[in-house]
Amino acid sequence: MPSPAVCLPVAFVVQLLPIKKTRDRTPEGVAAQLSAFLNGTEGPYDWDDFECGGPFTDPALESIRERAMVAAPPNGDLAALRHLIAECDALAAARASAA
Repeated sequence: MPSPAVCLPVAFVVQLLPIKKTRDRTPEGVAAQLSAFLNGTEGPYDWDDFECGGPFTDPALESIRERAMVAAPPNGDLAALRHLIAECDALAAARASAA
């Protein structure tokens, strides 16, 4: 196992690299992922990727992701998750009408 003396400088250098540190997502994609979670049709690591894959580029979708992490198990606030899906749908509709 690498020592912290090696890992910390490497982690610091990686943060300085000009690589994208956020994920591009659409409201439709976020709604689909939340729906799959509610319906039990997601893959075994989909929720982990949703939570731990890094922040979303879009601030509105990042806010939804953060609130979904609070509402998901072990809290299990399914009503809050349904509300977030509706919020994604409304955001998608607003963006479609603005285009």
